[in-house]
Amino acid sequence: MTKPEYIIWIFTTKCNLNCLHCYTYRFKGLGEPSLSEKLRVVSDIGETGVDYVDIAGGEPLIHPHFPHLVKTLSEYGVEESVVANAAVYSRRRGRPAPQD
Repeated sequence: MTKPEYIIWIFTTKCNLNCLHCYTYRFKGLGEPSLSEKLRVVSDIGETGVDYVDIAGGEPLIHPHFPHLVKTLSEYGVEESVVANAAVYSRRRGRPAPQD
């Protein structure tokens, strides 16, 4: 069996917006995986040799697990990109802005 070259990971259904066109409403009833479950996914991705992960949601930038999981993916040598609405992004800091 050949390994997948890339994965699109719907990382979270949590979001700071409520866009009519968003497809994640279908997944909201499934519940949010724990950090250990997400780390198991990252481990499987890394050990399988996947080259690239596109992290989507919801809004990954507001999720507390996001920085840790991106760092762990990088440690496996997996490249990643993020699909985000960027409404919480702070240009001054270069990282997600704190939530009120």
